[in-house]
Amino acid sequence: MTINNNSSKHQRITELFDLCRQRYLEAGGNPHKSVDCQQWMSEAEKQEFLQLGQQLIDPQKIADYQQQNGSWRDQIKLIQS
Repeated sequence: MTINNNSSKHQRITELFDLCRQRYLEAGGNPHKSVDCQQWMSEAEKQEFLQLGQQLIDPQKIADYQQQNGSWRDQIKLIQS
């Protein structure tokens, strides 16, 4: 994957975030209801978002981070103890 390709994917995922934010604001900021009483993203937008996320996120980096820092469950256990 080239840097340019990653940039365009990142730009598209940012556009999807902005679109959802705009719909949220049009609904008056109510997180439980969109203007047309539907979801913030259409099914096609959700699928595109998930596919882009899977392509942009490196699972090895996540695994390395978790190995170094522990999972969020481990962090909560540390805080509670």
